[in-house]
Amino acid sequence: MTYNLTIDTYGGTADNPELEEKAELLKEKILRDTQELTEILQVDLPKFLERQTKAMFLDEYEFSDKLSTEQVKAIKDDVAATGKIALDEIIPRLQEDVIWLDAKPKKTSTLADNEAVWGLIQKICDYQGEIMSRHDFPRLDLEQLKGSYRLPTWFVSGRLCKSIVESYWRNLEDYQTLQEAIHARGANERKKNLMKKWDEAS
Repeated sequence: MTYNLTIDTYGGTADNPELEEKAELLKEKILRDTQELTEILQVDLPKFLERQTKAMFLDEYEFSDKLSTEQVKAIKDDVAATGKIALDEIIPRLQEDVIWLDAKPKKTSTLADNEAVWGLIQKICDYQGEIMSRHDFPRLDLEQLKGSYRLPTWFVSGRLCKSIVESYWRNLEDYQTLQEAIHARGANERKKNLMKKWDEAS
């Protein structure tokens, strides 16, 4: 739903007496979307480390052939431990409402246009680089690793990222439109009161 609002000079928003309530409902929808996305990331970010490390292990077969079973186990244990550390840094910051609510709305199915959120998510790539460095993987290109995480295109815990992201951006656009109208109404009311005060001072 998109709100088309008419703002007059002194009366605030026309025919919208419950704007604040509507805005609050939209905010709740946004935060439900962002909570779902955060829960998906909580599952997928550690899986990303597993996927990437396994892929590099298989690609670098000359290096991997020389590793003992104990060394491979050490890599896998490091991946699991690093995943937990990464979540401890990334997830609490993704649970801050402001980084989701302050973004400029986009008609897209990616989170890349929310720079604050996307920057946090991409920190998982730094952890990937650390794993590779600790275990001396060859041909390690840390610059190439940066920004390599992509949201899952498959269902995670019964939820599809693409649909939730689109809902987030759509609700955010409507929410910010209402917020602008509420602020305009407040400014107009203050101006009206000041004009009255001016006129009555004689």
